[in-house]
Amino acid sequence: MLTAATFLAPIARRLGFSAEFNGSYGSWSDALAAAGGYDAPQILQTVHSSALRVKRGEAAFERDSVCFMHEEFRWPLLSCLLYIANARQNGLHVVDFGGSLGSLYFQHKKFLSATSGLMWSIVEQAEYVRVGRTDFEDDTLKFFATLDNASARSEIDVTLYSGSLQYLEDPFDELRRAAALSAFVIVDRTPFIEAQQDRIAIQHARNSMYDGTYPHRFFSRQKFDRFMMELGFTMFCEWDGFDKTDADCRYQGVAYRGPVRR
Repeated sequence: MLTAATFLAPIARRLGFSAEFNGSYGSWSDALAAAGGYDAPQILQTVHSSALRVKRGEAAFERDSVCFMHEEFRWPLLSCLLYIANARQNGLHVVDFGGSLGSLYFQHKKFLSATSGLMWSIVEQAEYVRVGRTDFEDDTLKFFATLDNASARSEIDVTLYSGSLQYLEDPFDELRRAAALSAFVIVDRTPFIEAQQDRIAIQHARNSMYDGTYPHRFFSRQKFDRFMMELGFTMFCEWDGFDKTDADCRYQGVAYRGPVRR
């Protein structure tokens, strides 16, 4: 079960419009103890309101609770998903870990809907699952509390972490689980650094809607790639992300292909 203490992505990502990063902590628990927290109910309410505007056709899409009036597509990510659909040739089951109320799905639905047998499963915190099932779920889009529950729906073709992995207390344990259940793993909007070890910092968000502090991980790229190789996954595509920060890091998307399954 996802909890606020171990799964901050639905909160922190939506707080990060204007953010500063401070410190370098020896453990996630140390950073969590030093962080000040956030107003989770207010954030869910804002995300819900924005997502409903998209559903009603009043906005083209929403990202991190902000509505956009004109179409915009994340072409590298979309290309990877369509490549996987073609490679698998038996439909496409995407598990969107930390996918809010369907932000990515609705943003790219124009293209994804042409994929035969598409299933889009979102793994989120309990309140997001409840709201998602009530107001957004349909035959294609479903909401689940765990990766295992999503995998019971159908074999997972790709597990996607878009701006969520850096807010998990133990992202590598999560990746192990995803690797065991998925043919492909994609990380996007993920901060990488040129260092041998990860950096755990505190992210300070200051903007008109939210105010919060919470732990955040910057991933060592060489350590991350080595870990994925140990899981039997190899990189087949990478691209630069659109997130910007003053921190010494590079936001990237990376797609990994797992071993051939028979």
